[in-house]
Amino acid sequence: MCIGRNGVVIIGEHILESESTAWLPGRVLELGLVACSGITHLPEFITFASSHLQSCKLRYCDDMEWIITSGWSTFPNLECLQIDGLSKLNNLCKGIPEEGTLANLLVLRVHACNGLRTFLSIVLVKNLKNLEEIVIEDCKRVEEIIGDGTGNEEWTVILPRLCKLRLSSLPKLISIYSEVMICDSLSTIEVLECPELKTLPFFMEIRVALIHSLKQIKGSRKWCEELKKSYPDCIRLLHSLFREEPQSSATYLNFEADWHSNASSNSSFGPR
Repeated sequence: MCIGRNGVVIIGEHILESESTAWLPGRVLELGLVACSGITHLPEFITFASSHLQSCKLRYCDDMEWIITSGWSTFPNLECLQIDGLSKLNNLCKGIPEEGTLANLLVLRVHACNGLRTFLSIVLVKNLKNLEEIVIEDCKRVEEIIGDGTGNEEWTVILPRLCKLRLSSLPKLISIYSEVMICDSLSTIEVLECPELKTLPFFMEIRVALIHSLKQIKGSRKWCEELKKSYPDCIRLLHSLFREEPQSSATYLNFEADWHSNASSNSSFGPR
């Protein structure tokens, strides 16, 4: 895990929810937690110091069920959130998030979180107007990306700056979102090894802005044929953008390389 200046990495600690803020310096820009136990979400001493946090990387913290809890912090400056191997993760946020929560988030990457079924609540997604990249890989139980868990969603989701979406090795994924999504800056869509996903909410309406912004759509030939059945008019317009890519191993290697990078010599570490 690579952490730069003004960064903190805490490795292999048992953390109590009531830990003192003395664990962290006053201005933390980057935070990494690796194989830490005892916490079901980011604890109060971290959220207390989160106003400057720009990057957060979480790996193998097996007790974590959520990342953030409503009413504690909105993480106003967080730009990058990477999550890997949180086996009990249920959702990104516990409770109803406050307005502005994660409002400046640009990059959201999730890998190997096999407890997930629905990842993002609709209420939270409404705050993610600056989100540019979503990558979700190798989550064996996830069924929908955005929803309230009931299938009764009625709102149009708008992510005006989203430019990259990658979904890979999600064998139970049925839906990204059950209603219309407007993502007029989307340039790359990659769907690999998601055999149950046969619809894309961006294609429910043919939008000129999306047609102009899209540069490539990657997936298996079988998946592309399924899309043609669901959205014949839209796919006819976008046919030249399809690229067959049946394998996803290269991206896993890139994801792993990012996590296994050596920590910077400027990083500080929590108590050992």
